Amino acid sequence: MLKDTVKWQRLQGIQLALELLPKILDTKEKKTVYEMADGKNGIKEVQAKVKIATGTIHSWWNNWLAHGILEKKGQKYQKIISLKELGISLGESKNDKGG
Repeated sequence: MLKDTVKWQRLQGIQLALELLPKILDTKEKKTVYEMADGKNGIKEVQAKVKIATGTIHSWWNNWLAHGILEKKGQKYQKIISLKELGISLGESKNDKGG
């Protein structure tokens, strides 16, 4: 019975993530920064890859932490689930071309 409850909770969480993540991660850059939040990469490693100001990355991470899609692990951040696990591409997003 407990195993069934856990399965259903996971399914509900995945469904919520599928609704929430595309709205929050609405550009290719945000998706890349999110994916790089693996608990190992620091802000300097992420900034070197995406060429976005560290202040912007830090702001995104704090926003995502507040939304519950990141966890803080010491001084680093870790995503709760990868986009790949959800079948979400890192490719272009609707906002990448202005609409």
